[in-house]
Amino acid sequence: MRILLITQHFDIRGGSDVMVHRTAQLLRAAGHEVHLFAARIDDAPEDGIHPDGLHFERPHPTTLWKILYSPQARRSLDAFLDRHPVDVAHLHIHYGTLTSSILAPLMRRGIRIVQHLHEYRSFCSAHTAQREGQTCLDCRVGHYLPGLRNRCNRGALVRSALVTAEMYLADRLGAKRAPDLFVTVSDFQRDLVVGQGLPADRVRTIYNPVDPVFLATAPIGAETRRGVVFSGRMEDYKGVHDVLNLAALLPLVRFTMIGDGTALTELRARAVCEGLSNVCFVGALERSDIGAYLAEHRTVLVPSRWEETFGLTALEGMAAGLVPVVTRVGGLPEVVTDGVAGYVVESGDVDAMAAHVARLEQDDVQYATMSQAAYERAVTAFSEEKYRGAIEAALRGDVA
Repeated sequence: MRILLITQHFDIRGGSDVMVHRTAQLLRAAGHEVHLFAARIDDAPEDGIHPDGLHFERPHPTTLWKILYSPQARRSLDAFLDRHPVDVAHLHIHYGTLTSSILAPLMRRGIRIVQHLHEYRSFCSAHTAQREGQTCLDCRVGHYLPGLRNRCNRGALVRSALVTAEMYLADRLGAKRAPDLFVTVSDFQRDLVVGQGLPADRVRTIYNPVDPVFLATAPIGAETRRGVVFSGRMEDYKGVHDVLNLAALLPLVRFTMIGDGTALTELRARAVCEGLSNVCFVGALERSDIGAYLAEHRTVLVPSRWEETFGLTALEGMAAGLVPVVTRVGGLPEVVTDGVAGYVVESGDVDAMAAHVARLEQDDVQYATMSQAAYERAVTAFSEEKYRGAIEAALRGDVA
């Protein structure tokens, strides 16, 4: 197949970006012709092919309109497709940078479109399906005004108004009718987006695969492993403050926090103020470097307070031989087999997290047994072979 992957930008800034690049690698290795189309942001050099993208984190007032529609992206994709005809377009996150302007060139050529959903932007302007710390389903496909009334995009009226307008415009341009198939990354996400208005007959779950860069390369033993690692965005909805709450309950356990985000400064200050000397912040790391940190720890903690679409951090930890302790939100319980290959606790239940972490720290036999089970689940249930086969079938249009 001749496949075009479309995404928001070229570099890796989050889990969705990881999946775009892994998908490209796997499809190329299977012999497919794969092209990547994305926006250039952060002063990336002009290449004459890819369009400029709005940096929504640091927008200039005179360029805010670009979140709605990008004529440059439409023209660039048209020119790209003239040079590189494709059979199918595999769309990932493209709002805010490329915008739904890219749909017209694909629809006009009759190219099959598969839209991969990494969050809840199909109906939620905040993309998390959460408001004030609680799950929020006020908006539905085609009905986004509650997000404007509630200022759901970071509490800002202008940002919320722009995103709401973009969602309505995207629907008019074909964001919901053009895709032949929507791919979700968990059954939980599938059920939620279908419940909010996506057509059930065009939504299919394909789990994310494990990345070999995290696979344990030596026998998993308890001798050199101690402590808890959190790896991800430092944001309130990720439950990052529960990591510090847990560290306060377990002062003899080492906690390593990997990542960056808007809550990082506050977390650092809080750790100093409360004397949490057992917490270490290492900032954002390359994926290859994250693996080295994982190999030193026993537990990977995913204390999310939002409906995680999947749970990539938990899976990466499992592959590295760690035992996951996760919250019962979103797709996380589909990744972690509670009591066998990890533990699933209620969101915010720090006491339950503490009990499991303490037990894993103290009981070498239990740690070894559960870490082996977690590793085996990662490499079997979430193998690259399963993912590649499922994606190929989706792109070809095979019936599930």
